[in-house]
Amino acid sequence: MSIDIKNKENNSKYCSQCLSKSDIEHVCSSQLLSDSVYTLSEMANEQLNQLDTFSLAQIHVKCQQDLELWHSSAVNHLGQIFTQRLADLNKIYNEDLQPDLEKYKQKMIEQLKNRIIPKINKIINDPSDNRKKADQIQVELFFTFYNTFDRI
Repeated sequence: MSIDIKNKENNSKYCSQCLSKSDIEHVCSSQLLSDSVYTLSEMANEQLNQLDTFSLAQIHVKCQQDLELWHSSAVNHLGQIFTQRLADLNKIYNEDLQPDLEKYKQKMIEQLKNRIIPKINKIINDPSDNRKKADQIQVELFFTFYNTFDRI
């Protein structure tokens, strides 16, 4: 690049070292400034292009897609949790509750056969007043069931 010392307008772009006839290489501050301005101009143009293409509709669609994906994932995860808990409950029922329920059922049947029905038959076979029999049956049943449930 040739420098015209007589051309003042052109020379304003260069520093005194550029204008001197020395062969020493240097970085001119005006050149650095020019490069920085060019870089900033490129960055500003890129941002301007991005703003020109910017659309809330695109962001809305993207957010809606992300939300639907999240919702689907959450539903699948909750379905997995539900399935696991259902399996856990079935296991508890089959291993723990069902055998206890069968024992309780057998115990209740035995109580009916051995304690309640004989008392009711005794009251029914007693030749006293029918109203009194009904009251006695009710009292016997109440205390028998109360005592039975109290022990459980």
